[in-house]
Amino acid sequence: MARTKIKLNGDPKNDLELLLKECSNNNQICYHLKKHKPLVLYLKQETGLDKEPMVLLYHYKENIKDVPKCICGKERQYHCYGYRPTCSRKKCQNIVREESKKKFCLEKYGVEFVTQLETMKEKSKQTCLDKFGVDNCTKSPGIIKKRKQRNLLKYGVEDPIVLPSIRGKKTTDAERGLVKIQEGLPEGFNIIESDRNYYYKISCPKGHLCEISKSVLYLRKKDFSEICNQCSEYKGSKGEQEVFEYIQSFYKGNIQRTNRKIIKPYEIDIVLDDIKLCIEFNGDYWHSIKINDDKFYHVKKLQKCLSIGYDLIQIRENEWNTNKDNIKRKLFNKISDIYDRSDIHVEDDLLIFDLSWYDSRVIYGLEDFLIEELDPEIIKSGQYYQWDCGKFIFKIK
Repeated sequence: MARTKIKLNGDPKNDLELLLKECSNNNQICYHLKKHKPLVLYLKQETGLDKEPMVLLYHYKENIKDVPKCICGKERQYHCYGYRPTCSRKKCQNIVREESKKKFCLEKYGVEFVTQLETMKEKSKQTCLDKFGVDNCTKSPGIIKKRKQRNLLKYGVEDPIVLPSIRGKKTTDAERGLVKIQEGLPEGFNIIESDRNYYYKISCPKGHLCEISKSVLYLRKKDFSEICNQCSEYKGSKGEQEVFEYIQSFYKGNIQRTNRKIIKPYEIDIVLDDIKLCIEFNGDYWHSIKINDDKFYHVKKLQKCLSIGYDLIQIRENEWNTNKDNIKRKLFNKISDIYDRSDIHVEDDLLIFDLSWYDSRVIYGLEDFLIEELDPEIIKSGQYYQWDCGKFIFKIK
């Protein structure tokens, strides 16, 4: 039946069923949807979405209520007969594409890249030997000669490393801007040494040492990616990952991981921008006085978060391992904006407010009733000792 000859009776539900039955493709159905606005309104009501007719039709037919999310937390891109694996950002598309390639190679060859196969390495060497007479094309006299000629035309020398503008005349740390670069590094990263070619030896909070060029360091800082070469695949501790997965199970907003921008140079493990909440998972060892003996380290993070309008919750590893259900309940209540009196610590007519679990709803309007401020003190977390955030004591009766 031609798409223009289908007669609709005015009942949106029956009309949709008729269109699905009589039309041979989605384009024909969308032709009628655009002609009859009640049908589009009915689809929006049924799906709970405000999208284009083609998208609404897909959700209606597949009975899908929510728009699938990309790895970055944004909505995935719709195309023709379904959603693509990612949003429209090239960065996400490249990540998913690379992960897909790695997965395929691992399943078929047991390595992430075919170039890691010994057979491929040998084949590449043999090709170079057959073509250039050397096992690596960069060793070929012809290619070396061309490179020197190109450098002569561009720089006036065969090797640009001899140029003062590239090699650099600056030799002191101050001249190379080392102090400024150190100040821009995240907490726990330290430049051990550098050379005149702008290569830095850096130690990370885990004690790893890595050598990195100035350009690579700049790009990693710009993209907020892991600076340490050994930690580049680090996704967080087991406990931190459990907290993230629990939040992800009920919170549908955007969730950021290892954010080094929001209160730079400090890092925040989990950020929920939609509800202005930061969450830190404080490992027993990495947050112990053995690693960081700054009494006000955790307080500084809290103050920086509060200065930009964010609450900060700091979960200790031992507390998560021994009292997980209670932490989950308090997290759910805070994120879902549920106020539960059992979540706060009240003794007689005093509210003892632990700053490590900063919930601005609890102390809203109590500023004039603050009677005591307790400085951070050393507490035991697991088998290690660390500084807490201190406490506020309010009189509530």
